[in-house]
Amino acid sequence: MFLCFALCRFKILHHVLPQFDARDDRGQWVQQDANECWTELIRSLQTELVIPGDAASNNNSIISRFMEGRYKVELKNLESDAEPIRTFSESFLQLSCFLTQEVKYLQLGIKGKMTEEIEKHSDVLGRNARYERKALIDRLPAYLSIQMVRFFYKEKDMVNLYALF
Repeated sequence: MFLCFALCRFKILHHVLPQFDARDDRGQWVQQDANECWTELIRSLQTELVIPGDAASNNNSIISRFMEGRYKVELKNLESDAEPIRTFSESFLQLSCFLTQEVKYLQLGIKGKMTEEIEKHSDVLGRNARYERKALIDRLPAYLSIQMVRFFYKEKDMVNLYALF
């Protein structure tokens, strides 16, 4: 009985997200990325689970209301003071915790990527420039999904290893 119930759930998942129904040449399901599956499932539910009578609101999805957070982002050009600091909002459905040798606590792994240096085109300079991107959590969702990311460089084989949990 339980096996039948579990198989029915997989059939529904494969119907909703057909990219996760990939099979090898022997007909066995191939290994899939769990985080990719979770992200796609949440995005699908976000468009489908709409709160009736709340169409005017930007927050009319159950997923948006309970699982979506918001960053306040500041973007500063490090190569020119003539360009003003841009401030804008970004939404997120999950945070990533980057695990390194120095990270011993969850909040340190999350905080580590909240400030980063990026390269993008500057209209003031007319070329690519270095920017500092600072993100602060403006709205924390009721239910927070956190992706644990482990990335390290294996010197012996000179290979970048990237693992998701």
